[in-house]
Amino acid sequence: MPNTTLSCALVLSLAGVAFAQSGEPPDTAKQLALVEAQFKSWRTAVTQLLGREDVKALRLKPVEVEAYTAALLDTAEPRPRADLADVARRMALLRKDQDATFDIVETWSGMQQMHQQLARAAAPERARLLTALQAKHLAAQASAALARTEESAVGGRAPTDEGRERATQLADAAVALAPDSPDAHEVMGDLLIDASDPEAAEDEFRKALIGENAASLRTKLAEALRLQGNFAEAIAELRQAIQLDSRSARAHSGLGLALRAQRNLPESTAAYQEAIRLDPDLIDAHNGLAVALANQGKLNDAVAEFREIIRVDPDSAIGYYNLAYALADLDRDVESAAALREVVRINPNHYNARFNLGELFRLEGKYDESVKQFREYLRLAPDAPQNQRNIERARGYIQKFGDQ
Repeated sequence: MPNTTLSCALVLSLAGVAFAQSGEPPDTAKQLALVEAQFKSWRTAVTQLLGREDVKALRLKPVEVEAYTAALLDTAEPRPRADLADVARRMALLRKDQDATFDIVETWSGMQQMHQQLARAAAPERARLLTALQAKHLAAQASAALARTEESAVGGRAPTDEGRERATQLADAAVALAPDSPDAHEVMGDLLIDASDPEAAEDEFRKALIGENAASLRTKLAEALRLQGNFAEAIAELRQAIQLDSRSARAHSGLGLALRAQRNLPESTAAYQEAIRLDPDLIDAHNGLAVALANQGKLNDAVAEFREIIRVDPDSAIGYYNLAYALADLDRDVESAAALREVVRINPNHYNARFNLGELFRLEGKYDESVKQFREYLRLAPDAPQNQRNIERARGYIQKFGDQ
């Protein structure tokens, strides 16, 4: 997925593209015609979507609407107008995942460039471009399917099971179609990161880098290395990514995370601050900076950064949850409880938020409300080793305060 400047203008209709040129092999001519029909279908859908009030309410950039449309509509046939409501709903879900959005938009930019190249390419080159374009489209669809859109009981968001299955099918199809495609190997690496297999993901990202030395790929490789505990190698990859693209906010944010893992808090803080300067709405950078500041005892500054997450995403359960922790450390228990209430409003199944809210109510002497939250915790929390201490405490509090 190339790291290029994205244009907000649709590059969908090419003047005078003669897809069925004389001498073109029949299969290639047919594929070219289908590609043009597909791009025209997307252009029509984008025009209609940009005029819808539900899409306007999402406040998406035009390029995001274009990219989402290409990822969500995979047919060259014009879609009925009624389907656009479902597309708008799915766009609202996609925008919750900034990483998926970045990948989809970046891939869309590459698809536009290849579409333009088809108009100028000689016949032998067209077959290669068509295959690469199809692999990019499959990768974009896989990124959309793998987007983290579902609230997780342990906090944050995760892909749906259905989305993971579809993403796997699409990534497999991309690799089968174009075994050397950087896009195919990149999205396969994303799947392996999601499956908690960073070693295999590292291998996929390295395969992708053989075909394309992009800052975004090196940033993902660094994440796979960091998850394996190879912090020095991760930092080296991130510094190389920044050399390739000094304006990559994600590379700077990843550098902040890797440096924090090495307990180099001053440089970690500086890296996160640079990421935020480049992209003031990058949630991972705000969250990472907040944690780095909290680790340095700068709790009020950390609170401000957690509030920035909520500014960007008012339905960020992880933003409210981390805010609640910071406020509790400042003995601002009433504000902390309010933040935890927001967590359970957004994600009623967040069992750790239920437990912490129960604790705050207990400390305030609100025993009925405390017991209610502890009962919800016991209902929701898995009977796993890491939860045993809180499970026993919740049972003890219910037994002690349940009849008061």
